[in-house]
Amino acid sequence: MDLLVVHLLNVVILWAVLGLSLNFLQGTAGLYNLGHAAFFAIGAYAAGLLSKAGVPWIICFVASAAGAALSAFLYGIPTLRLRADYFATVTMGLGEITRNVMLNWQSVTGGPNGVPDIPNINLFGVEFTRGAGTLILGLVIVLLILLVLERWRRSGFGQVLKAGREDSDAARALGKNVYRADLWCFLISAAVAGIAGALFAAYYGYISPSDFDLWVSFNLILIVMIGGSGNYVSTLPVAVVFVLLRDGLRFLPLPPTAQGPLQQFIYGALLILITLRFPHGFIREKPTIQVPQAVTAARSAAQRNV
Repeated sequence: MDLLVVHLLNVVILWAVLGLSLNFLQGTAGLYNLGHAAFFAIGAYAAGLLSKAGVPWIICFVASAAGAALSAFLYGIPTLRLRADYFATVTMGLGEITRNVMLNWQSVTGGPNGVPDIPNINLFGVEFTRGAGTLILGLVIVLLILLVLERWRRSGFGQVLKAGREDSDAARALGKNVYRADLWCFLISAAVAGIAGALFAAYYGYISPSDFDLWVSFNLILIVMIGGSGNYVSTLPVAVVFVLLRDGLRFLPLPPTAQGPLQQFIYGALLILITLRFPHGFIREKPTIQVPQAVTAARSAAQRNV
């Protein structure tokens, strides 16, 4: 297989895993995280630093997921009581704070020089070299994550998340702990992003703070919105289109200084178009069973009279 094709497929896998991680939070729970790149970065640095220290890669993957989930837990406790625009605004700060910590904590992260010479993934004696090896492993991981998240989406846990997304007051009135469900969703979403970070570090063999800027989070939101919030399967083909669009600009007869601004302009225009014309994405999620207003009002009245 051509090296360019293998490279593009590896990049697609990375964006697909990231897209699935954000879609679980944004699509199922209705929480817009503008700092999702923070968990991606934490997973990448955890895997990169531990693997360089000789820690087995299976532990590196676990540490990446656990580190990202722990940071989400510490950050989510005070912020998940916020909704809509307020939550999105504070998460934007999380992304920038994390990137600046990695930029300035030079004794651990290497600062602007990053972490070079990250070794290949080796799981149970099998080495996954960069290219075809990471592609095979990435395909297995993305399919497993897709199956697990889809199962959770259809479970009772997923129904509570959807109820909180549609009408959190009504869900709480019916006895559902929306806050706890959102917190678990936040942790799971962060853990999956941490796994994507470990794959990123292993594939490129080098990471730096510039890899995890705010545009990573914006691009992920674009992927989720185009494919349709709550539709996990659509995340995969949208990741393919996104990577082809992004890397295809490099083949245009444009100076390098113009490619970046053009890319950002196209992404911004797409985000505006999707928001205005296709707010639910090109493939809408199947309608969620909603609680009738009369039942909600009756339950609320009963609780007020207690």
